[in-house]
Amino acid sequence: KFDRKITPNEMSMLRNYVEAQMVVYEGRESGDTSGWFYWNFAMEGGVFAEWDFLRGIDEGWIPQVRREILAEDRFGSCETIIERTKDDYSVVHEFPDPKDLPPDLVEDRYFD
Repeated sequence: KFDRKITPNEMSMLRNYVEAQMVVYEGRESGDTSGWFYWNFAMEGGVFAEWDFLRGIDEGWIPQVRREILAEDRFGSCETIIERTKDDYSVVHEFPDPKDLPPDLVEDRYFD
């Protein structure tokens, strides 16, 4: 069992990611888009913590859905969200870290 911690920087990036998805998939004009974003309801053990919807709600990086207010009115446009998002890969990490795996489980590919 893994209990992965999500850092504040990762939570901020995830929050912006979720908000942008909500803005895009909701679509301001009828017919712009159809659908909603996909997330897993719950993930056992925290291995893929970033895909755990309930954890995201509990930790605040997935905002509560408010049907009476458009996502774009709550969070701004995608451009606004992009501008406030730290644009680097410091929060992106392979999991599990290939360096921690036994050699027979590591695929023949390059890792940083």
